Amino acid sequence: MVLIIGSSQLRSALRMAGAIKAVEEGFKEFSYKRAVMPPRCRIDVEGGAGAFLFMPAYLPRAGAIAVKEVSVHSGNREARGLPTVRGVVILSDPKDGSPLAIIEGAALTAIRTGAAGAVAAKYLSNKDAEAVAIFGARIQGRAQLEGLVEVRRIRKAWIVDPAEAAAKALAEYAARKFGVDAEVCSDAEGACRRAGIIVTATTSRVPVVRGKWLDAGVHINGIGSHDPQSREIDTEAVLIAAREGKVVVDSYEACLSEAGDIIIPMKEGAIARADLHAEIGEVVAGAKSGRESELEVTLFKSVGISVQDAAVAMAAYQSVLKSCGGVEVELEDKVVI
Repeated sequence: MVLIIGSSQLRSALRMAGAIKAVEEGFKEFSYKRAVMPPRCRIDVEGGAGAFLFMPAYLPRAGAIAVKEVSVHSGNREARGLPTVRGVVILSDPKDGSPLAIIEGAALTAIRTGAAGAVAAKYLSNKDAEAVAIFGARIQGRAQLEGLVEVRRIRKAWIVDPAEAAAKALAEYAARKFGVDAEVCSDAEGACRRAGIIVTATTSRVPVVRGKWLDAGVHINGIGSHDPQSREIDTEAVLIAAREGKVVVDSYEACLSEAGDIIIPMKEGAIARADLHAEIGEVVAGAKSGRESELEVTLFKSVGISVQDAAVAMAAYQSVLKSCGGVEVELEDKVVI
């Protein structure tokens, strides 16, 4: 039997705390070189209509093998009233090849990315950090907040987004769901200076956070940009983290090929490969240090890697099984000669 798990079943069955635990273990397995994660495969649709990305991963310890298919069609929202990004995750049993679940991909991606931000904050932010500045108020800004409240006692949030309605909606959600005193903020510098944790979850191609706005002790989760020409954090901010704290990534290989926040400062000669302190899995495993003083400025840069999808897909599958949610579909499994 294969479980079909939609976004509503996924969100009701899998709590963020469980996703954080799964992603933490997935990062550790990845940095210990136990995980198998082939390169992402991309297929462009004829005529430039869109692109499909295929991201496989195998986590032996979790007993999870998964492939996420994501489509990106930039004209969807205006032309068809459909989301720009759509996707599905197929989870299988590595022991016998049986398909276990087909899971809606957008919700799973949001949850696993929020969990990754929480893992980074757990090891890299000050333990008494209570205020967060969130740049980007859409689905990922919300997921980042959901992750942060699991690992830090967040009391205050400043929401920075040019779309005022979206910023207001996130502020209201933060207050209603978590009791956080949340405000819509148009002063980006002020939000950065008052926050112990800064989250960038935007679609901006140019920096929204600048080094001159950073005070000692702040931690940054940069999770929005994921191509070599785009960045949310300027060179000065990355240089400050490299010199006065730590720059940590989800994957050296992925960030050195996809993360403009890292690639652009390197091309400018501001930082070098040696300035990347660790992968987050190395920090989780204790092989590399996390935050070592209250004054360090730390930066976690993530482009998202498929071990996160596999880890959370397995956690979701197990949670849905326990809750008797999802829809079961029987596949033909007889041997045909």
